[in-house]
Amino acid sequence: MKSFLLLPLILVLLSFKHSYGKPSLGPPYECDFDSIPQNSAFTLNPECTQSTLFYIPDEYTSHKTIKVAIHFMQRATGTPLNFTDLDDGLGNTNFTGHDFANLVIFYANSQLDGNYQMNLPQGNSTPVLERKYNYVLKDVLFHASDADYTYGGTNGSTLNSTYGSPDVLDLFLLYDETMEAGGGNSTPFAGWVRQRGTW
Repeated sequence: MKSFLLLPLILVLLSFKHSYGKPSLGPPYECDFDSIPQNSAFTLNPECTQSTLFYIPDEYTSHKTIKVAIHFMQRATGTPLNFTDLDDGLGNTNFTGHDFANLVIFYANSQLDGNYQMNLPQGNSTPVLERKYNYVLKDVLFHASDADYTYGGTNGSTLNSTYGSPDVLDLFLLYDETMEAGGGNSTPFAGWVRQRGTW
């Protein structure tokens, strides 16, 4: 049976990826900079890349929905070495790639439901801000390719240009024969994430 130890890592990656870099990522995020009052002390730079102040949610921040497509990269010959449309990749039809994809989104959103005071440094006064975004699963895709199913096989930019979509965050789940447990990723802040070791 598959290990779900990597779910927390995927959740962190999804959350981290959207905490920064909003201006350059475009359509998947369905958001632009929120309205800033005319009497604001800040001057809105068209690039808005130099200050984290533009990323702090406030009363002007609207809720955003981030659309996600999860891609299961499978080996074309032999065992797929990943979840499939109909089973877990090992013949168990009780848990499919669709089930795994729904769990990833469910757990990512459940982590966004609450925000708690940091415990370090002790007595800190860091504000506890409402998280004003969530994820929605737009698509679950299965790709069989002997060239693209492993983490070392094809780089993320090529995966994204071959299989990705410009209007979603593409999460590519790949097999990695060099890892017994754990996981790794490539997150270029360009609309896609490449994750290994999930199967």
